[in-house]
Amino acid sequence: MSLISGEPSPETILAPHTTTYVDEQATEQLQQRAEQWVAPVYMVQPQAIAHAENEVERLFASLAAPNATLRSGEAPSPGARSPDRAIRGFSEAAPSTSLRLDDLQGLFPKVPRAALAWAVSQPADRLAALAEAARRVVREVMSQPIPDEAQEVAAARQAAAKAARKLPLSAPARELVAGVAERALRPNLGYDPRKTEAARREARRAVRSVKQTVVAGDIILRQGEVATPADIAALRALGLLTPVPDLWQMASIVGLCALAMLAIATYLRRQQPEVYQDDRLLLLTCLIAVLALFAVNLVNLRGPRAELLSMLSVTAAVMIIAVLVGTRVALMVAVLESLLVGIMGQGQLSLALLTFGSSLTGLLLAGHIWPPSQLLGASALLGAVNAALILLVTRITGGDHVLAQAWHGLFYGLGAPPLAIGGIFLLQRPFDITTYMRLLELSNPNEPLRRRMLVEAPGSYVDSSLVANLAEAAADAVGADGLLARVGSYYHDIGKLRRPYLFSENQAPLGIGNVHDQLTPSLSSLVITAHVRDGAELAREYRLPRVIRDLIAQHHGTALVSFFYHQARSGPRGEDLPEESFRYPGPKPRTREAAIIMLADATFAAVWSLPDKSPARVEAVVRQIVRERLEDGQLDESPLTLRDLSAIIDAFLRLLKSIIFHTRVEYPQLAQSGARHASGHTDNHTPRTRRE
Repeated sequence: MSLISGEPSPETILAPHTTTYVDEQATEQLQQRAEQWVAPVYMVQPQAIAHAENEVERLFASLAAPNATLRSGEAPSPGARSPDRAIRGFSEAAPSTSLRLDDLQGLFPKVPRAALAWAVSQPADRLAALAEAARRVVREVMSQPIPDEAQEVAAARQAAAKAARKLPLSAPARELVAGVAERALRPNLGYDPRKTEAARREARRAVRSVKQTVVAGDIILRQGEVATPADIAALRALGLLTPVPDLWQMASIVGLCALAMLAIATYLRRQQPEVYQDDRLLLLTCLIAVLALFAVNLVNLRGPRAELLSMLSVTAAVMIIAVLVGTRVALMVAVLESLLVGIMGQGQLSLALLTFGSSLTGLLLAGHIWPPSQLLGASALLGAVNAALILLVTRITGGDHVLAQAWHGLFYGLGAPPLAIGGIFLLQRPFDITTYMRLLELSNPNEPLRRRMLVEAPGSYVDSSLVANLAEAAADAVGADGLLARVGSYYHDIGKLRRPYLFSENQAPLGIGNVHDQLTPSLSSLVITAHVRDGAELAREYRLPRVIRDLIAQHHGTALVSFFYHQARSGPRGEDLPEESFRYPGPKPRTREAAIIMLADATFAAVWSLPDKSPARVEAVVRQIVRERLEDGQLDESPLTLRDLSAIIDAFLRLLKSIIFHTRVEYPQLAQSGARHASGHTDNHTPRTRRE
């Protein structure tokens, strides 16, 4: 049975046999009480009186020589004169009028100002006699034990002051001796934490365990009665809460888990071969499934809260698999895990139904747990579905404490999506899986590589942002991953960070000329194509996901660097130049997103280089770029179809026209100013067609 303190008993529980057990709670209370009675242990500090006398000497030396005051607690140096000699020497060297009463008041806070004024006017031998009187008072009081406790120390200081005021001295002298003795006095018994703790441990060991006896037939709990810690202890002693482990049952559970993993592997091999052939994804799926079952098996599945734990752990596991691996794999795991939970719960069909219903809801909500603005809604919806499932199923099966279980189901439904997000963030990087959450992180302009691009290669940064707009629009048009296309475009040219001055878009922002005027076409082609390799190296250095690294390597394919190739062909021996020397290293694009980024990059470069950006000319160039890449075989390994290429061209043209040919509203004041110019020059802000 599963029952915790504070929960009502589902039935009347009788003791099946007589047993005697140790009441751990009562024993702990007695042990704590015994600890409290142990007095702190102190050890004698033999140097305490010597330190106190040195403090007296220091204070009187400060009184005699205020300009040479020692720091509080500082002992005189070995070669220094004794305080008595210091007092006599100072009285001969310094006039009493140079003493500062304000400073002395800080050293003697409890000595009246009038007594201090009297003291500074006294000769050195008089002060030496008063110092000896203060030392005698301190020695007398500290001859008794003074523990290092605030109350004890305060009482001893009061006793020292009282003894000083009884001395046969004048009133100012008594006040001075009392103030010095009270301040110099200190405890002579130091607290020993190690011995005190040892004494308390010994006191705990000396306490005898409290034993309770339960007779067979005694009523431990009545139905509906709230269990107390003492009741839980009795149930545990009777073996009703922790039954003897059944090794055969445990072996059966392990066997069922193994069969479930085999079923998942078989399904993946036939229906999801891309997952089955990826060791990372296969290991991740099995790991999450096993951990979810292990969490469920931590509690006794025969108790009233068993379905609650499965509705948390299994649901969170299904959501994690849906995001990291795939929806179809997550659905298969949800079915098998629900069946196994029902079997481990003594064959409860209701438990399997609750687990599967919660997991299926979590699967449907897996795409709505990020960004955080959507998390609260998804959690609330899952909690409401859990509560409704419990109400419906327990209504049919006739369970008890329906409302309490419904509240618990609501709570665990609220917890499953945050738990899933934590698992996703924890597992995505070790297994090198790129989720949309990771892509959103990489799209942040403050990411290190994007920040470097903005500062070190500003032209490439702007071009990459515009290429990202083209790629995302085209990806959305053909049903590809628009976010992946956008983020891949942001990083596709990071290799230009190694030598940004070699690329024309960065030369004007960096204030340099065209470097290629001093290079041969072959060398220019070599350094241009090297940015693909440099980009892959930077991506590995900054630990970008593998899918982004693949996009960087494939975004030019094996395309020809036509400008430098034709430039080299026009020179001497041009006809003997092999075309392969002027091609990018590849590989060719293998995904729709990589092919789209290739086309977007080439299209943007070609269109922006046109001196005539008329709509007809732009459309002709876009179609020419796509046709050249297709005829050159750059799209042979990508899954794009001719229909997809047509949709991509339309998306490019639609976005390019909105960028190039949009107009701005004319500012009235600038228009009036422009009308006054007889030369007819057009102001930069007047309405015009955008041609930059």
